[in-house]
Amino acid sequence: MSTHDYVTIVRDMISAANDRDFDRVVAAVAEDYEVVLPNGQTMRGRESIRRMLRGRTTAFPDWKVEVVRLYVAEDSVAVESVFRGTHSGPLEGIPGLGPIPPTGVPVELRTFGVFEFKDGKLVRGRGYLDMAAFAWLQRLGLTPQQIAA
Repeated sequence: MSTHDYVTIVRDMISAANDRDFDRVVAAVAEDYEVVLPNGQTMRGRESIRRMLRGRTTAFPDWKVEVVRLYVAEDSVAVESVFRGTHSGPLEGIPGLGPIPPTGVPVELRTFGVFEFKDGKLVRGRGYLDMAAFAWLQRLGLTPQQIAA
């Protein structure tokens, strides 16, 4: 596969996620896909990705990811993007905290992700957040102590 093919796969995966076509998203990743989230949590396997996307949709039903820029190097694609959504449902998955009740707060996060390929499938991903992301957590009612935990 060429780097052009990798870019096409990543763009399609993001488009599928924005369309809530999670079957198409997981079809692009290897069975043992591993992703390290910005909070350090590691998720493995297709079903964990599907659960993460469903949880995101529960918390932010209107969420979308906008690709700002793509970078390609050998077997990897890096994506600079913006996540936007309104916190309209319970938010789970923040270590040490129970679900955060809906606040109605609009969220805009600048993100960066690196996707690694092997044999035409995504095998590994790593996500990063702009440090300004902590401001949105405070807007959801979390204290700096809770965020740092």
